Amino acid sequence: MDPVFGAKVAHWASVSYAEPMPAAELKRPRRAMQKVHRVYNGDASRLRDLSRRALIFRDVSRMRRCLEAIHRDEDVEVAEVKNRMAPNSQSPLGYRDICLRLRFKGATRHLVELQLLLLEFWREKIDGGHLAYVGWRNERGH
Repeated sequence: MDPVFGAKVAHWASVSYAEPMPAAELKRPRRAMQKVHRVYNGDASRLRDLSRRALIFRDVSRMRRCLEAIHRDEDVEVAEVKNRMAPNSQSPLGYRDICLRLRFKGATRHLVELQLLLLEFWREKIDGGHLAYVGWRNERGH
């Protein structure tokens, strides 16, 4: 599934003038088990972000163009949306993105995760913002 997902992400990046990030490693087993126990009360079937990608956008209009392309794509279904760009988003560190969980047609359970980020937030993420988030997440037991 991951190579198919990668090809789709490359297509969506090209039609929306986004910068695709290199494919993220599959979620490591230790973190996957941690998340299953901390967040999903031991229910491994709820773990849905093993295969992940990200697209970086210079502006919101390009991000919107990408969302429209995904919506029109007949091969995928948007299963979940976390809109952390919304004004009422609860991020104590100021982080913002749109996180999509996508299901490919014909796949019944497997979901992939696509993060859409503005360039400024991506820069913050790589400049130590993600490490701060991991500390905050671990303090909360997630």
